[in-house]
Amino acid sequence: MCARQARSRREILAQRDAILVTSCWGGMVAFEAKWFQYSGVEGASDVDGISLPLQFRAENDTYWDASECCLIHADLTAVSSTGLGDTGIFLNPYVRVAYSKAVLDWLWVTRRFERLYTPVQALVNWIARRPSSNPRRLEEPGEQVIDEVWVWDPTTQAAMRNGSIESLPHGMQGTFEAVPRKALPGSFCGYRSLSYLLEAPDSRGKMWTHEKVPQGA
Repeated sequence: MCARQARSRREILAQRDAILVTSCWGGMVAFEAKWFQYSGVEGASDVDGISLPLQFRAENDTYWDASECCLIHADLTAVSSTGLGDTGIFLNPYVRVAYSKAVLDWLWVTRRFERLYTPVQALVNWIARRPSSNPRRLEEPGEQVIDEVWVWDPTTQAAMRNGSIESLPHGMQGTFEAVPRKALPGSFCGYRSLSYLLEAPDSRGKMWTHEKVPQGA
Protein backbone atom coordinates (compact mmCIF):
# COMPACT_ATOMS: atom_id res chain seq x y z
CA MET A 1 0.00 0.00 0.00
CA CYS A 2 1.73 3.17 -1.16
CA ALA A 3 -1.29 5.24 -0.21
CA ARG A 4 0.06 8.72 -0.78
CA GLN A 5 0.79 8.10 -4.45
CA ALA A 6 -1.80 5.34 -5.10
CA ARG A 7 1.00 3.58 -6.96
CA SER A 8 0.02 0.11 -5.76
CA ARG A 9 -3.57 0.60 -6.91
CA ARG A 10 -2.47 1.79 -10.35
CA GLU A 11 -0.19 -1.20 -10.79
CA ILE A 12 -2.91 -3.65 -9.74
CA LEU A 13 -5.36 -2.10 -12.20
CA ALA A 14 -2.67 -2.44 -14.87
CA GLN A 15 -2.62 -6.19 -14.02
CA ARG A 16 1.10 -6.30 -13.32
CA ASP A 17 2.63 -9.29 -11.55
CA ALA A 18 5.02 -7.31 -9.32
CA ILE A 19 3.20 -4.66 -7.28
CA LEU A 20 5.28 -2.29 -5.16
CA VAL A 21 3.77 -2.21 -1.66
CA THR A 22 4.63 -0.86 1.77
CA SER A 23 3.83 -4.13 3.53
CA CYS A 24 2.24 -7.41 2.58
CA TRP A 25 2.07 -10.95 3.89
CA GLY A 26 -0.64 -13.25 2.58
CA GLY A 27 0.51 -16.69 3.69
CA MET A 28 3.87 -16.81 1.87
CA VAL A 29 6.82 -14.44 1.89
CA ALA A 30 10.51 -14.44 0.93
CA PHE A 31 13.15 -12.17 2.51
CA GLU A 32 16.79 -11.50 1.81
CA ALA A 33 18.51 -13.37 4.65
CA LYS A 34 21.21 -10.72 5.15
CA TRP A 35 18.87 -8.45 7.12
CA PHE A 36 18.42 -11.16 9.76
CA GLN A 37 22.05 -12.24 10.09
CA TYR A 38 24.66 -11.14 12.62
CA SER A 39 27.41 -10.80 10.03
CA GLY A 40 26.44 -7.20 9.38
CA VAL A 41 24.85 -5.47 6.43
CA GLU A 42 27.09 -3.26 4.36
CA GLY A 43 25.76 0.25 3.84
CA ALA A 44 22.84 -0.12 6.23
CA SER A 45 22.43 1.95 9.38
CA ASP A 46 20.30 1.46 12.45
CA VAL A 47 17.37 3.78 13.12
CA ASP A 48 15.87 4.87 16.41
CA GLY A 49 14.49 1.84 18.20
CA ILE A 50 15.37 -0.59 15.39
CA SER A 51 18.69 -2.39 15.26
CA LEU A 52 20.34 -4.93 13.01
CA PRO A 53 19.95 -7.82 12.61
CA LEU A 54 16.19 -7.42 12.32
CA GLN A 55 13.87 -9.32 14.64
CA PHE A 56 10.13 -9.72 14.68
CA ARG A 57 8.55 -7.43 17.25
CA ALA A 58 5.24 -6.28 18.67
CA GLU A 59 3.94 -2.87 19.71
CA ASN A 60 4.56 -1.95 23.35
CA ASP A 61 1.60 0.39 23.82
CA THR A 62 -1.44 -0.95 25.63
CA TYR A 63 -4.61 -0.69 23.53
CA TRP A 64 -2.58 -0.39 20.33
CA ASP A 65 -2.15 -3.48 18.16
CA ALA A 66 -0.06 -4.01 15.04
CA SER A 67 0.75 -7.19 13.17
CA GLU A 68 4.34 -8.41 13.40
CA CYS A 69 4.00 -9.27 9.71
CA CYS A 70 3.53 -5.58 8.92
CA LEU A 71 6.08 -4.25 11.41
CA ILE A 72 8.91 -6.36 10.00
CA HIS A 73 8.39 -4.80 6.57
CA ALA A 74 8.35 -1.30 8.07
CA ASP A 75 11.60 -2.01 9.93
CA LEU A 76 13.17 -3.46 6.79
CA THR A 77 12.30 -0.34 4.79
CA ALA A 78 13.71 1.90 7.54
CA VAL A 79 17.10 0.20 7.91
CA SER A 80 17.61 -0.41 4.20
CA SER A 81 17.24 3.34 3.53
CA THR A 82 15.11 2.76 0.45
CA GLY A 83 12.43 5.24 1.55
CA LEU A 84 8.66 5.06 1.13
CA GLY A 85 8.88 5.71 -2.59
CA ASP A 86 10.87 2.55 -3.24
CA THR A 87 10.40 -0.03 -0.49
CA GLY A 88 11.81 -2.96 -2.42
CA ILE A 89 8.79 -5.00 -1.27
CA PHE A 90 6.69 -6.52 -4.02
CA LEU A 91 3.43 -8.47 -4.16
CA ASN A 92 2.54 -10.93 -6.90
CA PRO A 93 -1.30 -10.94 -6.95
CA TYR A 94 -1.35 -14.00 -9.23
CA VAL A 95 0.23 -16.33 -6.67
CA ARG A 96 -2.47 -18.21 -4.76
CA VAL A 97 -1.84 -19.78 -1.37
CA ALA A 98 -4.15 -21.56 1.07
CA TYR A 99 -4.02 -22.81 4.64
CA SER A 100 -5.53 -26.20 3.76
CA LYS A 101 -5.60 -28.57 0.78
CA ALA A 102 -9.40 -28.44 0.70
CA VAL A 103 -9.33 -24.69 0.02
CA LEU A 104 -6.45 -25.00 -2.44
CA ASP A 105 -8.42 -27.54 -4.48
CA TRP A 106 -11.16 -24.94 -5.08
CA LEU A 107 -8.88 -22.11 -6.20
CA TRP A 108 -9.02 -23.11 -9.87
CA VAL A 109 -12.79 -22.57 -9.71
CA THR A 110 -13.03 -19.39 -7.69
CA ARG A 111 -10.34 -17.45 -9.55
CA ARG A 112 -12.37 -17.69 -12.76
CA PHE A 113 -14.95 -15.26 -11.38
CA GLU A 114 -13.10 -13.63 -8.49
CA ARG A 115 -13.54 -10.14 -9.93
CA LEU A 116 -17.22 -10.48 -9.07
CA TYR A 117 -16.21 -10.52 -5.42
CA THR A 118 -15.37 -6.81 -5.47
CA PRO A 119 -18.84 -5.44 -4.60
CA VAL A 120 -19.32 -8.17 -1.99
CA GLN A 121 -15.99 -7.34 -0.36
CA ALA A 122 -16.82 -3.63 -0.45
CA LEU A 123 -20.12 -4.33 1.34
CA VAL A 124 -18.44 -6.51 3.97
CA ASN A 125 -15.81 -3.82 4.60
CA TRP A 126 -18.53 -1.21 5.00
CA ILE A 127 -20.46 -3.35 7.48
CA ALA A 128 -17.31 -4.23 9.43
CA ARG A 129 -16.05 -0.61 9.25
CA ARG A 130 -12.82 -1.59 7.55
CA PRO A 131 -10.17 -0.40 7.28
CA SER A 132 -9.92 0.47 10.97
CA SER A 133 -9.14 4.04 11.95
CA ASN A 134 -5.43 4.68 12.50
CA PRO A 135 -4.56 8.15 13.86
CA ARG A 136 -0.82 7.39 13.48
CA ARG A 137 -0.88 6.27 9.85
CA LEU A 138 0.99 9.31 8.48
CA GLU A 139 3.79 9.37 11.06
CA GLU A 140 7.30 9.11 9.63
CA PRO A 141 10.09 7.23 11.47
CA GLY A 142 12.13 9.63 13.60
CA GLU A 143 9.48 12.37 13.48
CA GLN A 144 8.52 14.10 16.72
CA VAL A 145 4.87 13.25 17.36
CA ILE A 146 2.26 13.40 20.12
CA ASP A 147 0.42 10.10 20.58
CA GLU A 148 -2.54 9.21 22.76
CA VAL A 149 -1.07 6.44 24.92
CA TRP A 150 -2.77 4.39 27.62
CA VAL A 151 -1.02 4.86 30.99
CA TRP A 152 -1.87 2.75 34.05
CA ASP A 153 -2.38 4.67 37.29
CA PRO A 154 0.31 4.31 40.02
CA THR A 155 -1.75 1.87 42.11
CA THR A 156 -2.30 -0.42 39.16
CA GLN A 157 1.36 -0.21 38.16
CA ALA A 158 2.42 -1.20 41.68
CA ALA A 159 -0.01 -4.13 41.69
CA MET A 160 1.30 -5.28 38.31
CA ARG A 161 4.89 -5.22 39.57
CA ASN A 162 3.93 -7.10 42.75
CA GLY A 163 1.68 -9.61 41.03
CA SER A 164 -1.32 -8.55 43.14
CA ILE A 165 -3.77 -7.33 40.49
CA GLU A 166 -6.55 -9.44 42.04
CA SER A 167 -6.40 -7.28 45.18
CA LEU A 168 -7.36 -4.06 43.35
CA PRO A 169 -10.83 -3.06 44.61
CA HIS A 170 -11.90 -1.47 41.31
CA GLY A 171 -9.78 -3.50 38.95
CA MET A 172 -6.99 -2.15 36.77
CA GLN A 173 -7.31 1.59 36.14
CA GLY A 174 -5.65 4.03 33.76
CA THR A 175 -6.18 6.88 31.32
CA PHE A 176 -5.19 7.94 27.82
CA GLU A 177 -2.53 10.66 27.92
CA ALA A 178 -0.87 12.79 25.23
CA VAL A 179 2.74 11.62 25.13
CA PRO A 180 5.41 13.42 23.03
CA ARG A 181 7.93 11.02 21.52
CA LYS A 182 9.81 10.00 18.41
CA ALA A 183 7.86 7.88 15.94
CA LEU A 184 9.08 4.37 15.21
CA PRO A 185 8.76 2.62 11.84
CA GLY A 186 5.41 0.96 11.28
CA SER A 187 2.98 3.53 12.65
CA PHE A 188 0.77 2.79 9.63
CA CYS A 189 0.49 -0.85 10.77
CA GLY A 190 -1.49 -0.28 13.95
CA TYR A 191 -4.95 0.51 15.20
CA ARG A 192 -6.66 1.11 18.53
CA SER A 193 -7.25 -2.37 19.95
CA LEU A 194 -6.01 -4.95 22.47
CA SER A 195 -5.76 -8.62 21.56
CA TYR A 196 -4.28 -11.23 23.87
CA LEU A 197 -3.77 -14.97 24.22
CA LEU A 198 -5.89 -17.08 26.56
CA GLU A 199 -4.54 -19.67 28.97
CA ALA A 200 -6.94 -22.23 27.50
CA PRO A 201 -9.23 -22.35 24.42
CA ASP A 202 -12.62 -20.68 24.82
CA SER A 203 -15.98 -22.28 24.03
CA ARG A 204 -15.33 -21.79 20.30
CA GLY A 205 -11.86 -23.29 20.47
CA LYS A 206 -10.09 -19.94 20.01
CA MET A 207 -6.87 -19.20 21.86
CA TRP A 208 -7.13 -15.41 21.68
CA THR A 209 -9.66 -12.66 22.27
CA HIS A 210 -10.09 -8.87 22.33
CA GLU A 211 -10.39 -6.41 25.20
CA LYS A 212 -12.79 -3.50 24.77
CA VAL A 213 -10.96 -0.19 24.40
CA PRO A 214 -11.86 2.27 27.22
CA GLN A 215 -13.76 5.42 26.34
CA GLY A 216 -11.76 8.54 25.61
CA ALA A 217 -9.39 7.07 23.07
